[in-house]
Amino acid sequence: MKLSRKNIWIGLFATFLVVLPFGPALPNLMAGAILAFWLFELLHFRVQASRRDWLEFLVINGYVLLHFLSLFWSDDLAHGLQKSLLLVFIPLFFLVMRHLKGIFSISDAGLLVGCFTFSTSILSILSLSVAMNAPEFSLDALLQENLATSLINFHYLGFSLYVGAAIVLTLTLWLFHRNSMPQWYRKPAPIILIFLLGILLLLSSRSTIVFTLILSVFLLWRARKIASTPEFLGIIAIIVLAVVFVFSNRALIEKFKDAVNFDGQYEVTEYWGGRGFRELIWDCTAHVIEANPALGTGYGDQQTELELCFRRHRYQALLLKGNTFNAHNLFLQITLATGLVGLVLFLTSLVYATSRLWNREATIYFAFLVLFLGTSLTESHFNRNAIVLLFAFFHAFFYFKFSAYERSSDT
Repeated sequence: MKLSRKNIWIGLFATFLVVLPFGPALPNLMAGAILAFWLFELLHFRVQASRRDWLEFLVINGYVLLHFLSLFWSDDLAHGLQKSLLLVFIPLFFLVMRHLKGIFSISDAGLLVGCFTFSTSILSILSLSVAMNAPEFSLDALLQENLATSLINFHYLGFSLYVGAAIVLTLTLWLFHRNSMPQWYRKPAPIILIFLLGILLLLSSRSTIVFTLILSVFLLWRARKIASTPEFLGIIAIIVLAVVFVFSNRALIEKFKDAVNFDGQYEVTEYWGGRGFRELIWDCTAHVIEANPALGTGYGDQQTELELCFRRHRYQALLLKGNTFNAHNLFLQITLATGLVGLVLFLTSLVYATSRLWNREATIYFAFLVLFLGTSLTESHFNRNAIVLLFAFFHAFFYFKFSAYERSSDT
């Protein structure tokens, strides 16, 4: 391969995506290498940015900048600065991808998604192997946190989102951009999809399973005119088997019954965890937001104010076992820290980005975004380093990949 500027960047991105599931140290180091090379290019090449470019940056990253600005009205500045190290990757990756706007093809996207999918699959295989070879093996060792942490300390909700993202991105490429996938990725793609779906079901994250299956059905429906009959029927059969597995998995059934509070058996006074806890957390989050509606508590004080509310309302279930609970909803978490102004800026960012790509047929971007936002309804994704890196990279990469041209096509 010729060592060109583009190939250097692809090499950096591919290495980052290969180590991404094996965090946090290696992904952070590679992110640092990417940012260092970006700064090197800024210093050695003349880079022009128009007023429109800076306005675009402010519109899409305004909510992140407000989080940094909110440190000025936070009492716990040290905690806020520590948390800021997470969100800083979002605007930085945006600037990197803006710097490279227009140089990547859909085949480059296929290569990078393939690196991420293979790495996630390898982590899944290794985790499954370690769990199965545990001294005191039981079926519980293959479920949820036991599987996710068998090899590295990866929270099962984050692991689930990685697996779900790999499934959705791979399925989108397989259906709409199959020729963009390298041979080493395209040929085993069906087997990879089946394997990762099995891992996702074992990890048992309700929201990720639901949105992954919904997106899979939607993608299949959208590709109904271009997919061959065997492919169409095969994917339907896999989805049906997944649904059957859900209804035959006792742990998953229990979690879905908890989500709807089946027969009133899952009140927070009767059942530790799940839906009942989130109701108490969301209730306290609403109280804190009501007391700080415009600009929130400040990025440094959000957790302190939330825990103070737990104690004030005597939500003892949230104070047991030394647990620390965030808002468990990305939209509420942003409003908690930066108020309604921050929420409006976040929604404006999403509306602007999606409207820019709406007629570009950027299916892979929208599929990724729907999966991320859908699972954000029950989790504060920006509180986890692994999820911030995943979002920061793919959101910026797909945005500039498809906004760089007047028209892109899925066919």
